[in-house]
Amino acid sequence: MTSHGRKLTLEEYEHSITELFEDHGNNKETLERKELNLTIDYRLGVDFPLERREELWKIHQKIEKERNNKLLKKYIMYFLPNLFKDYKAAKLVNFMLKEYSTVLSEQEIKDLFLD
Repeated sequence: MTSHGRKLTLEEYEHSITELFEDHGNNKETLERKELNLTIDYRLGVDFPLERREELWKIHQKIEKERNNKLLKKYIMYFLPNLFKDYKAAKLVNFMLKEYSTVLSEQEIKDLFLD
């Protein structure tokens, strides 16, 4: 397990996420960024370095762009066999892991994505 200070409890995390989405003054990008920071605080620790948070934010944006591109192709994929859908999902997961591994250690990736 990685050590980046105290981690938010599940209650703190859920409360903060609920408050975040109840605040209607934020735009989508601001919401996503705050949500990512809360997830980092919950999964990795509140002392996770700011520089690495910034790098993760850039990766998150890159992944979202890729995901949106995939969604645009969804209608085309709808007409192909399900086999291809599974392949595309696996390809996106591999892309995500590759991008996050440029910033996070293997253990930090496990802490971020696994219970």
